[in-house]
Amino acid sequence: MRAADLNCYDAAVQLVSGGAKVQFADVDGDTAFVYAKKKNHSGNITGLLDPGTKLAGKNILLTTAKVLLQIIAVIWVFVSIDGLARIVSSFNLSQPFAIGTSIVLAHLLTAYIGIMIWDVKGFLENLRGTFNFLSSSLFYIFLVPILFPLVVALIHFLSRFLPDNINTVFSYSADIIKSRESTAGMLIVYILTMAVWIGARTAFSLITKRFQRVMDNYKYHK
Repeated sequence: MRAADLNCYDAAVQLVSGGAKVQFADVDGDTAFVYAKKKNHSGNITGLLDPGTKLAGKNILLTTAKVLLQIIAVIWVFVSIDGLARIVSSFNLSQPFAIGTSIVLAHLLTAYIGIMIWDVKGFLENLRGTFNFLSSSLFYIFLVPILFPLVVALIHFLSRFLPDNINTVFSYSADIIKSRESTAGMLIVYILTMAVWIGARTAFSLITKRFQRVMDNYKYHK
């Protein structure tokens, strides 16, 4: 970065040859390439320090990992719903309380899915936007408890057409929950599993947020 800032091409060549990573960025997300560009340097040094290929490769890996994490975490909700149903039924609630519990759980699980897709901040922003209008607020409040079980039923129906070995993998998480001897044990495992997914999603968001700043700075100065 110092060599880029001073337009010292020979020094930059020596540093890169010695293993200096051109894709490395400071706390502001600036690479050595950006340092050179900020000083309006051009030619050999910017060509040498251009991290475009390496950043693009890393971007593909992170994007793929992010999408896979989101898909797996969301699928987990639907394939483990049998375990949650067993937990709720074990409380032997009267019908009005059972219906109320189902409504609350539908909203909580929808919120969980939203967090997996948009992360916590993004979900809260979307939720706030939803409640800016009465019609969309009513849609969210009253139709989520109806749509959520329908989606669960549809996914379980479609899963019948999958190969047995894939269904075995999908049902593994529900089997772990239902294998607990007590209701408290099932509930703890279920909550811990959700916490692990949310924690992984949050940690991944922090990593990708910093990398996105690096990408944005690179694209701006490119």
